[in-house]
Amino acid sequence: SLKPGNQAVGKTVSTLKLPKGVLVLFVSREENNIIPDGSHVFQGGDKVFLLSTKEIISKIEKHFGNLE
Repeated sequence: SLKPGNQAVGKTVSTLKLPKGVLVLFVSREENNIIPDGSHVFQGGDKVFLLSTKEIISKIEKHFGNLE
């Protein structure tokens, strides 16, 4: 889950400028699952589910931290 000081917290999907080939599938926040659009704002504690190719994982980690 996103830590409160994470680079993505407080930003929208569209302002993160994620690499081509990354899809934010959904965000789990407390008891809710959210299918985000470009205006979705990430919050601390959000669990972000992504789809990407293996080759760009290191680029994604710049935004979300280490991925498990």
